[in-house]
Amino acid sequence: MRERLGEPLFAYGALVFPGVIGAVLGREPWVAPANVRDFAAMRIPEVSYPGLVAAPRKAAHGSLVMGLSVEEWIALDEYEDGFYRCVPLEVVRSDGSTTVACGYVVDGDLVPGLKWTPERFEQNHLSAFIEELSEQ
Repeated sequence: MRERLGEPLFAYGALVFPGVIGAVLGREPWVAPANVRDFAAMRIPEVSYPGLVAAPRKAAHGSLVMGLSVEEWIALDEYEDGFYRCVPLEVVRSDGSTTVACGYVVDGDLVPGLKWTPERFEQNHLSAFIEELSEQ
């Protein structure tokens, strides 16, 4: 964890919603729009959240989260539950500049080729998802 202190997070999927990241971290951090080239957020069977997988010529949209503490990285690792690996990704900010951030990815063999959309998640799952996080 200590090695990630000061490193930004590339958040995607459910973590782009303020209520979700706020529940995980215990605060709503400052975020900026960003994307990662050659990756896509894909649906994971039987759950409402996605996995980030390598996908040539695609882009995953999300948020760059700065200023995370060691405790917040621990909370993120617990939230991601060992299914995901935190790897360095080249992130493109909205102004076109790039930086390296940690992003939680999954093995592409574990997810079908079905795109995940934040709009569908927000409409069908967000309220229950936040409520479940709040109960933990």
